[in-house]
Amino acid sequence: MSNVFKQMSEVDEIKSKLDIIDVVQEYIQLKQAGTNFKANCPFHTEKTPSFMVSKERQIWHCFGCSEGGDIFTFVQKIENIDFREALKMLANKAGVKLSHHDPKMQDQKNRLLEACELVAKFWFKILEAHPGAEIARAYLKERGITDDIREEFQIGFAPESWDATNDFLKKKGFSENDIFLAGLTIKKDRGAGFYDRFRNRVIFPVKNTQGEVVGFGGRIMPGADEKLAKYINSPQTNIYNKSLIMYNFDKAKSEIKKKDRVVVVEGYMDVIASWKAGVKNTVATSGTALTRDQIALVKRYTNTIACAFDADSAGQNAAFRGIDLLLRSDVNIQVITIPYGKDPDDCVRKNPQDWASAAEHTQNFMEYIFSIAIKKYPGSSVEEKKNIGKMLLPFIGRIANGIEQAHWVHKLASYFNMSDDILREALNKTRQQAHENKIIVAKGNERKKISKTRNTLLEEMLLAIVLKFSQHLPWVIDQVSPDYIKDKDLNELYKKLIIYYTKYINPFAGEIFDFTKFYNYLDSEKAEGSNTFQDLSESLLLLADKDFAEYDAVGLKKELNNIISYLHSNNLRIQLQLIKNQLEAAENDKDLERIQKLSIEHGRIMDDLNSMGSIE
Repeated sequence: MSNVFKQMSEVDEIKSKLDIIDVVQEYIQLKQAGTNFKANCPFHTEKTPSFMVSKERQIWHCFGCSEGGDIFTFVQKIENIDFREALKMLANKAGVKLSHHDPKMQDQKNRLLEACELVAKFWFKILEAHPGAEIARAYLKERGITDDIREEFQIGFAPESWDATNDFLKKKGFSENDIFLAGLTIKKDRGAGFYDRFRNRVIFPVKNTQGEVVGFGGRIMPGADEKLAKYINSPQTNIYNKSLIMYNFDKAKSEIKKKDRVVVVEGYMDVIASWKAGVKNTVATSGTALTRDQIALVKRYTNTIACAFDADSAGQNAAFRGIDLLLRSDVNIQVITIPYGKDPDDCVRKNPQDWASAAEHTQNFMEYIFSIAIKKYPGSSVEEKKNIGKMLLPFIGRIANGIEQAHWVHKLASYFNMSDDILREALNKTRQQAHENKIIVAKGNERKKISKTRNTLLEEMLLAIVLKFSQHLPWVIDQVSPDYIKDKDLNELYKKLIIYYTKYINPFAGEIFDFTKFYNYLDSEKAEGSNTFQDLSESLLLLADKDFAEYDAVGLKKELNNIISYLHSNNLRIQLQLIKNQLEAAENDKDLERIQKLSIEHGRIMDDLNSMGSIE
């Protein structure tokens, strides 16, 4: 039996021994809704439960954020771990012993991992000895990168070639598509084929938490074309999730736990310099602000995040723009002030001990920003106080922890020699203004969004009801033309539902619609895109339990009538607009015969709409 099938059987064994309801209830409280269960979604903020779990089908789906899946995807998402970690965790819970897996098993994900690992070794060897990498070796030596450090971080060099990497991996048995999906090549603009993404660059392999190479960063060589980007990175791939991966986290995580603190810097060279200086709990975000997923990952090891801020004001401002999410995440934010130089790498090259000392003697972020504000506006005038308030109150307002927020309100009030209540009122006004600004910016777009999606929401409700309460299906098929369903996927699913019912159900023989049989029909060769429509139909079943579990037959029929009336009138309005456009064109062409025909059709549709009444 192949390793792929072994892993599949282990997954199935785990699923057979664990109930998704029991697993999910370890994290959130579920309430029964019909045959399923519901809760407030743990992955986004909501007041009305949109998170549904099906005991029968062992799946979950949130109708608020559109996330969903099985027991494995739930654990992956809520624990911020990958599939392998979730497999191990759930195997332990189920008492399933996992067999040893060959790292070269031929599923796509492992093919990509293997390709990245091989090319990392390939580039490492090129940097080590190839004559074409002499400039790269000299550059790294000048930057203080020793042979030991090169080996520690597996630094390599991609030669100045359009096809060296592609050819190397093809000789190792990888297809051009594998190499492309690993992010190592780019499709040619013209004609067929691919060319190497990384050329004439020092390469920094990026690894996941298990230490597997999943992507790369490449730094251009000195003297190269100035139009080229200084750094390029691997694109998002099936193995490289940019919102989760952090450079060096695999090596730093044990030290992070030991020190109970993570040091966050911007780039690859900053991490390497920090490592050289003995600060080994350092990771990099590759020039971007920390994401929610990265913060959640870090919080599994420590609640203290120390950010390196440049000494110059531009660097400070850039760092401030990325601090919001940290403040809202209820973590202990510390600031490392770089003693000199533009970044940690610059500082370490001058004196490693200075950086090590700075990384050890951190300052609370709010203390840091407080001191900056007072230095910037040192006077005691009303204008100075207003400026300090403008600078500090937005940060204070974003602090998630109520006790910590109250502390900084009190400290600022004491500095101003005024009551806490006055500042709390100012803080509320700041929040209100920020909220109003968001509404003003989004209002027009949101209205358009609502008008565009209302029809789709009703289409979903219609199909959810007939899939769950199939006694209404024959009547709905008679009443609702597929033209009424505008969403492409819902339209296709409805057509397949009509075909299935017409072909396989004989109501005169007492046959009734069975969802499981329809689900299997979707999986047949006659139903293309079966996975998409199976997933969609399962999520619609959960939607029915979420919104209609407590309806009786009369209530459901009334709801269906309302939905169908709206969809019918909406379809008529669309037809009416089309005829108006055609009438305008016919009038411009002075086509009297066509104008007469269109006018009659226009009148017929108007009569239909008037007979239905105004439905909004």
